Amino acid sequence: MDLVISRYLKEELPELRHSTVDAYHSYLANHITPRWGDHALARIKPFGVEQWLKQLALAPKTKAHLLNLMRVLFNCAMRWEFVDIAANPMK
Repeated sequence: MDLVISRYLKEELPELRHSTVDAYHSYLANHITPRWGDHALARIKPFGVEQWLKQLALAPKTKAHLLNLMRVLFNCAMRWEFVDIAANPMK
């Protein structure tokens, strides 16, 4: 997942609004990378992500943003052919 995150930061994030970029940097640095950064994409499963989100002491809206960012990362991984193109497991 680290490879997808670093490429996303370089290629996709600069196109977003400044406030969105700041929020996504925070989500990636504080939540997604520490938990999922060293996992292989194929090993990240929806149930595991659901359980992770449930245990976070965050507002429901923040959890929704984290799930959406995970979905975006998986879409990028499929587009960049890091994983086979299929239904997004974070959908």
